[in-house]
Amino acid sequence: MKCLELYLHSNRNIFWGKTFFVFLLLLIFNTSVFAKIEIVIKPFAEVKKQSVYIGDIADIKAAPEKRNFVDFIKNLEISKAPKTGKKIKIEKKRVSEVLKKNYIELNNVVLKGSDYAIVSRVSKNITPQNIKKDIERFIVKKYPNIKIVSISVPRKEFKISGEKISNKILTKSVTSTHLYLEYRIYADGILYKLVPVTVQVEKVVKKVVAKRDIPKGKVIDPADIESIEVISKGRRDTNLKVDDIVGKRAKRDIKRGSVIKTYHISPNYLVFKRKNVKIVYINGPIHIETVGLALENGSKGDIIRVKNISTNKVLLCKVTGPGKVEFSAYRP
Repeated sequence: MKCLELYLHSNRNIFWGKTFFVFLLLLIFNTSVFAKIEIVIKPFAEVKKQSVYIGDIADIKAAPEKRNFVDFIKNLEISKAPKTGKKIKIEKKRVSEVLKKNYIELNNVVLKGSDYAIVSRVSKNITPQNIKKDIERFIVKKYPNIKIVSISVPRKEFKISGEKISNKILTKSVTSTHLYLEYRIYADGILYKLVPVTVQVEKVVKKVVAKRDIPKGKVIDPADIESIEVISKGRRDTNLKVDDIVGKRAKRDIKRGSVIKTYHISPNYLVFKRKNVKIVYINGPIHIETVGLALENGSKGDIIRVKNISTNKVLLCKVTGPGKVEFSAYRP
């Protein structure tokens, strides 16, 4: 009998010993069961959005398994954000009120840190220099043939708040000497400010100039000329391209650096009106040459009218060389 009592007593001690050991393990490795959420109020905070949330003014500490609950607390709205350049004071008791309003037991929360948070709005300064740089980039991209002389913007600096600050530039009108633009500033997609901008400009055009002195009568080749950018004088003169000039003949002496105009050059005629030419007719083994009278000027490859002197018939001939044409067809 005594042996049985000793056995039972021994088992009870073992049972309570194991129970106490498990309880200690719970305390050591699962302390989060009893841990409270800590909300540490910051003394200062800056916000970008239109509202202030608990997560903006406080650091929240909790066990990992309470992450969803922490996210819920962070996203509780506590106040509207202050206006640009203004500050508001949010006290610790206001945090308690918001927690109670959202059915959060304060017994499960520990409020620490500052007694209040001073909250300001994150803002961006838009200076005249910022606007000028944006205008310069806009003109370079949209008007590559325009050179900026000056940009006139208001001297006032703008302070703007918002999560996303952007701008848009619109062209209102263009003259030969000025661009009239609108610089629009947006805060979170809403138009905040419209700034008129006037830009004095010069139009840049490409001109072909003589790379060296070109004497009268010379047939111009690519080595004689080059294309450069110059400021337009506003005249409506024709801007010749390199291809328009190469192969033409200089009508007068052209000095180095001179812009080549249409009246400086003439076609490089190989056949001249009212001058005799050699007419060549080739058809297989048949080769006939005769003399004709050119009825118009012609450069190489041109089809011109030529009068056969022996028959007085007018022929259509292709200019092939100096004073030489090839019979093409009869003129009806």
